[in-house]
Amino acid sequence: MQQTQEEYIEKQLEWIHRYNVKIGDEVIITRSIVNSYTKGWASTWKPDMHSAVGKKGVIAGFGEEQGILIDCMNFYKTYPFYILEFTDNRKGKVWLLLD
Repeated sequence: MQQTQEEYIEKQLEWIHRYNVKIGDEVIITRSIVNSYTKGWASTWKPDMHSAVGKKGVIAGFGEEQGILIDCMNFYKTYPFYILEFTDNRKGKVWLLLD
C-alpha cells in the first residue's frame, strides 16, 4: 500500500525523535530509489543523486515531505529518511517504521 505524504511526514518525525537526529549527524546514503514519490516521499529522484549512493554525508536540514537535506561533498539534495543509515552506533531499523 502506498503511503500518503502525511504518513511520510509522521514517520520521518518519529525517526528524528526516536534516534535523536540532529543537523551535523553523519549518515550513509544506502541505496537509490527506482520510483520517485515512494512511500509518501514527495520529491523526485534525479539521475545525479546516484553519485551519492554508498557515500557519507552530513545532515544539513529537515524538510517535511521532501525529506532530509544531505550535504555529500558540497552536493546538497534531499533524500528520504528510510535510505539513510547512521555512521555511529545508532542502528535504526527504519523498515519497522514503514510497516
